[in-house]
Amino acid sequence: MAYSDDRKTHTATIAAAGSLSAAVKLGGGSLVGMVLPATFDATTAYIQFLVSMDGTTYNLLKDPDGTLVNVTVAAVNTNLNTWLDANKFSPWRYVKVATYKSDGTTVQTQTAEKAFTLVTAKVTG
Repeated sequence: MAYSDDRKTHTATIAAAGSLSAAVKLGGGSLVGMVLPATFDATTAYIQFLVSMDGTTYNLLKDPDGTLVNVTVAAVNTNLNTWLDANKFSPWRYVKVATYKSDGTTVQTQTAEKAFTLVTAKVTG
């Protein structure tokens, strides 16, 4: 898979006492990377993604077999730069970032505002 050289960054912010960011419009690009904040309110947690075509109806992003798409965050992984599989995000126009506890089903609220940097690129071939 090839990507254009034109990378863009977007900020997904989770408010204090929240666990879900506002929507981020991907602008025709696919999500290819993410930078986690320097601090994170969990020793082990998951970052999960809610996606939408219309910016109104969101569902958790899952693989075709029903497995949730997520990034595991351990205490040592804060301020982590990680790549994401562009194929999983290319169909979607909007994304929200959600934080869950290590069980993957209980939301992990953040005690302070957290900003995640999302990196997008256009898939060229």
